[in-house]
Amino acid sequence: MWSKYLRIKSWWHYYLFVYRFQLRWYHTVSLISLVVGVVLLVIEAPTTVIALILTFVGFGGGVSSLVIEYWQIQKAQADLYIIPLARDSLSGMQRSDKYRDFQFASFQSHRALYSDDLNKFLYDSKLFFQMDPVKFRIPERARPISAFAVQKARGTGVYLFNDPKIRLASDLAPTSLLSGMKLTVQRTDYFSSVCTNEMTAREVRSRRLQMRLYHGFEFMSNHNIILDLQDSECSNHIGVNVLAITADGFLLLVNQTLESAQSPGKLAPSGSGSLDPQDYEDWGDSFVVRGMERELLEECGLIRKRVSDHAGYIHSSSLIGFARVIDRGGKPEFFGFSVLKKRRNDISISYKERPFVADFREAKASLSVPEHFVEFLRSLGQDEVPRLSFSLHLNLKFLEDFVQSSREKFKQMTGIILEDAPTP
Repeated sequence: MWSKYLRIKSWWHYYLFVYRFQLRWYHTVSLISLVVGVVLLVIEAPTTVIALILTFVGFGGGVSSLVIEYWQIQKAQADLYIIPLARDSLSGMQRSDKYRDFQFASFQSHRALYSDDLNKFLYDSKLFFQMDPVKFRIPERARPISAFAVQKARGTGVYLFNDPKIRLASDLAPTSLLSGMKLTVQRTDYFSSVCTNEMTAREVRSRRLQMRLYHGFEFMSNHNIILDLQDSECSNHIGVNVLAITADGFLLLVNQTLESAQSPGKLAPSGSGSLDPQDYEDWGDSFVVRGMERELLEECGLIRKRVSDHAGYIHSSSLIGFARVIDRGGKPEFFGFSVLKKRRNDISISYKERPFVADFREAKASLSVPEHFVEFLRSLGQDEVPRLSFSLHLNLKFLEDFVQSSREKFKQMTGIILEDAPTP
């Protein structure tokens, strides 16, 4: 039943998005006629000729115009087709001056930008944010392919919802962050990302016009230089990923279902997802860490709805990394590490997460010696290479770096597990 509801919701969000770009003046006239007709029918006798005429004109005009628009949209979409660009074209992308101290991480066909210095800064430093009051709008030249892009994404069988998201419109640099610079965030939505970030490395062409309508790098790069976040025309909503240890010492991984929008059928971090405006409204400058924790608790079935305080569930959390995923338009992703107060037996899949989470995979972690934990993480990554999602690959790498660079903080975070562990 829940999966059917999600299918209907996905369908509804799609058509709301499509017609948002297709409303015409005659839709407004039809709606006004319908409203006036209904009002007259209520006020006057049902036999009022004018009221009946206006009602039928409004209803009939609205339905017929929507049907016409629907077939026009379907015809336009049938005219378009996608040519995947060579994945090695991503390897030709270069850093801008602002990212000259960043380096590339590659895994399978994926690529990302990250900075060791920035990641170390995130371990103990606080980020400050400000909200841009103007919501992000996709570029005008993306609108002709917007319905087509979302339809293609839905056609893979995944669940897609146009939920509110929050984008990062500023670039993270250790020098500017040390001065307390505020990072700008902005409201956006998921389908805007589908039309921009997720169209990276794809070319859209028209059969009728025999020409290219969109090139897969134009929103995120300029002459093979990756655009800074403040200049990018991609939606760039903020993603979060977290690896978690349970109170009895198990590292949790998630097996994604085939219906998941990202990394279907792959192994993912303990919690992953994206942030929304409500996270910022609830937690202000702490919204990245708290939103990351929210995703973790929801995925582990520990909460059914938002809670303002996670102290009853999580002992401690830390940001351990940041990256921009190049094959997703330079999309910003934060990575973290959390220690849960709950044991493995407390973890379950809620009915809301079941369409996206197939099951959990747990591995008993060796925490007493940091070097042993690093070896544990490396062996875990090596054993599961074919099934690792890119986000899990990065999360494992950043967690290794965190343990090696911040031994005392790691020992402090995991000390509660060691204290509570049964004596052999």
